[in-house]
Amino acid sequence: MKRVTYVNRKEKWWFHAARGMNLFAHRFWWLVLLVFVVLITLFYFFCWQQKDKLCEDSKYALGATNNAIENSSNCCSCAPPEDVIPCNTSTSESGGQGYHENTHWIGNYPGTIFINFDMYNQKDKMDVYYDNQLVASTNEVVSNKGTLEFYYSAQPGKPKYCRIIMTAPESGTAWEYLLSCPE
Repeated sequence: MKRVTYVNRKEKWWFHAARGMNLFAHRFWWLVLLVFVVLITLFYFFCWQQKDKLCEDSKYALGATNNAIENSSNCCSCAPPEDVIPCNTSTSESGGQGYHENTHWIGNYPGTIFINFDMYNQKDKMDVYYDNQLVASTNEVVSNKGTLEFYYSAQPGKPKYCRIIMTAPESGTAWEYLLSCPE
């Protein structure tokens, strides 16, 4: 008969804890299954059944947040600057070489904006900017009458005005234009 020798090893505390849990789960598997079923049942009654109320609360919170964002975007820094000229107001000037800038209020409603201009005999250039983007231009110096147009979408949180920059390469120039309200 062969003799068996046991070596007494010193293991860490966690080794004995894990081995003890393994032996407990092996001997009392029915108790582990019962605890699992009870936890699933409690989850169903306390969490899953409350889902509808939680959904209603979150929909209300989301709606309130969207309303706050919409209201704040309507009162943003999109207010017109000082010395703004209302649409459907004729603007004219005569003067020397250089550029002249005017700001026009274009309102709260979307539509196409027409700019009818008369540069007379001296050539001038007109550039129209909305939200710091060039939206219409004569592209070069022109004389006499003409029309520019661009579409204004009137989006919340965007400016309600546009800027018109007139460039005069020669002295003694004169021009006149009428920016219509959106149609």
